[in-house]
Amino acid sequence: MAVIGRFNAELLHSSPSVPEARVDALKGSIRTAILDLPLVYVRRASLVAPGSPAACDWFVTVGPDHIRFGAGWDKQADGSCLPYISLRLDDPTFPHHIDCALFPTGEPGIHAFNLVWNRRKREAY
Repeated sequence: MAVIGRFNAELLHSSPSVPEARVDALKGSIRTAILDLPLVYVRRASLVAPGSPAACDWFVTVGPDHIRFGAGWDKQADGSCLPYISLRLDDPTFPHHIDCALFPTGEPGIHAFNLVWNRRKREAY
């Protein structure tokens, strides 16, 4: 697994009934050998399209114009209580979509996430 990005919470939602703030939006960057995206947003679908049913939990956009770049789903790691966000990034210039995940860094008092990518296993022919 390789860390290809780092994100910080941009918008937190809290209420008296929920002691832990819920992250609603993240802002960060993605960098690989061929990608250099300095401004990437990951926002809850309910913020992007309030009131409409969404097939995903998160939308990924890039740049100041918020060009759609992918989608994400809330997940929980097998055998643990570790929540993470599974992302699928896609662009017409890609030969294939990129599956990756945002994991909390675990730094106390900081809502930071690492974007981790793992190469897909090739299917046997």
